[in-house]
Amino acid sequence: MAAGPVRLWARTEPFLAGALPAPPPTRLAPHYLRKAAAYARARADQGCFPRLRWPRWRHIACGKLQLGRDLAWLYFELFHSLLGPDPPRRLRWAEAEASCATAEELERERSKARAQRRPKAGGAQARPKRGS
Repeated sequence: MAAGPVRLWARTEPFLAGALPAPPPTRLAPHYLRKAAAYARARADQGCFPRLRWPRWRHIACGKLQLGRDLAWLYFELFHSLLGPDPPRRLRWAEAEASCATAEELERERSKARAQRRPKAGGAQARPKRGS
């Protein structure tokens, strides 16, 4: 029996956004994410919104959503990478993390990181909509 030509169609999502090493935890569902967003908005005066820093995300992800610290960092970093191309900043993050010798140094470096919304055209920062 002669074999015909083989065709392969690959889904582009893993190449565009990266592949996660595990399926998302059940607590990472829209209901809990809405609660996490409300939690961050309520603490806007503490610097939680609209720029969510790693320490607050770690608190939400590890304490409220019960994710592991490494998985929480993976989601934080993945979200940041989806915001748009910023290779110089991502390279600085990678170099800073690679230079850390201890877990405490790594945590200090990660605490400097923050995820923010993509700026609108013209450089103005995107503002959250009220009532949503």
